Amino acid sequence: MEGSREKQLVKKDFENLTEEGNLGFYQSCEITTIFLLDEINHRPRNFFTIVVFEEKDLPAVSYSPFVTKKPIPINSYCKLGIMRYHKSVEVIEKDFAILLEDNQWKYEDNELLLEKLVALPKQFVPADGTNTVPLNSILKNNFYNGSYIIEFFDQEKNALKVIIESDGSLEKISNNIRDFMPLDLL
Repeated sequence: MEGSREKQLVKKDFENLTEEGNLGFYQSCEITTIFLLDEINHRPRNFFTIVVFEEKDLPAVSYSPFVTKKPIPINSYCKLGIMRYHKSVEVIEKDFAILLEDNQWKYEDNELLLEKLVALPKQFVPADGTNTVPLNSILKNNFYNGSYIIEFFDQEKNALKVIIESDGSLEKISNNIRDFMPLDLL
């Protein structure tokens, strides 16, 4: 990721946003990960991940994290999968530090392949009102006061270029995602 100063600013933003009472009293996080499995190494590559902080306890019931029961074929070299799971704020704080410092994200012991990510300082996204805010089609809009986000993104998308630029695969990925959740990444 970027330099030490930028990392420190993003880390400070994270600490301020998650500090109890500043914006809420967060107890858990819902993590949704959309990943692509390439046919060569069968390892999950991040396509999109969102972590939403919630003011509720972790779910008491354990369930399968896979939203898609099996990977969905997109083209001859990749398949799509979707996972949703929960973690405590304490665990996410550790995961955030590893993401910021080492550019790694894991579910249990399974590492999600990431390209070199760039972190942006916190941004405010207003709630939808008389005007629709496009980013709210991706965020879990709280319909009250809006949301703050800290975004990590792959500027170059080298690993995904083949998929994104091929025969309508990006549209196919987006349509398959919408079959499972109201999320428009197109």
